[in-house]
Amino acid sequence: MLEERFRKSNKSRGKLATAKRLLKPTLQVLSIGTAVTLLLIFLALSEGLGYQISATLSSTSLIVKNHPCEGVICTGYYNISFASILCPISYITQSGQKSETFSVVYKPPLNNPHIPTLAEVREKLGASIAVAEIWKNMLYLFVIGCIFGFLAMKIAWMINAKLQRKCSEEELMLRGKDGWTK
Repeated sequence: MLEERFRKSNKSRGKLATAKRLLKPTLQVLSIGTAVTLLLIFLALSEGLGYQISATLSSTSLIVKNHPCEGVICTGYYNISFASILCPISYITQSGQKSETFSVVYKPPLNNPHIPTLAEVREKLGASIAVAEIWKNMLYLFVIGCIFGFLAMKIAWMINAKLQRKCSEEELMLRGKDGWTK
């Protein structure tokens, strides 16, 4: 009875040791994958790298001062296209390239009230559309990040194994053929 309990205890310890041994590399791959994912998101949200946008303003209307919606309404037309390598899901859902009219409320800072330029409107419009598209592609970007994380860890493990093998060979050479004499 006592031996059986001891055997079960050793089996559970073995499973726990295996789980601990697998947890560390998994967490390393996930952490590198998350870092790569954040880098890819940063690239996808950068105008010029992640997307290209062109816009034309057709009108700007000033909203009444001291009203809760104070600001400027800008209307016009935009054309945006996303980088297919960073946003393939957008292309699959046929939103990788868009051409539509827009209406944006621009609230200038209180210390600098002004009617926005086309560049300011294009920047605000592009950022808001890009953020919406990134959410569609988040799982893809995370998978790509984890693949890069796995490859980085695999290379690190291979280098570590080669270094350990080289060190053990040098140690044997120093000890002599029988492993004990110098």
